[in-house]
Amino acid sequence: MKTITIQEKEPQTIDYIDVIELGFERGEMDDSVFRDQYGYDDFWVEMQLNEHISLEWDKHTRTCEMNIHDNKQYIIDRYKIDNLITLKLVIEMFKIK
Repeated sequence: MKTITIQEKEPQTIDYIDVIELGFERGEMDDSVFRDQYGYDDFWVEMQLNEHISLEWDKHTRTCEMNIHDNKQYIIDRYKIDNLITLKLVIEMFKIK
């Protein structure tokens, strides 16, 4: 997977509160196996920027992935975003207003 990095610093993490404040949506998953193992419900956090680009936040790595979709919504390319500055720039560049 390719990584998009705007700054030359070491990779940082992106916190949950940051993506929620940027407008990402949280969805709950009803997975009894996960709940029994970890004691809480699993969830996903994502943002649809436009028809062909979506962002997903990974709660384990605290990074984002930008997914490029074709016309049928199949993922044709992925980019890792590993810091908040880059994430904000990607949202500004690709989000339909």
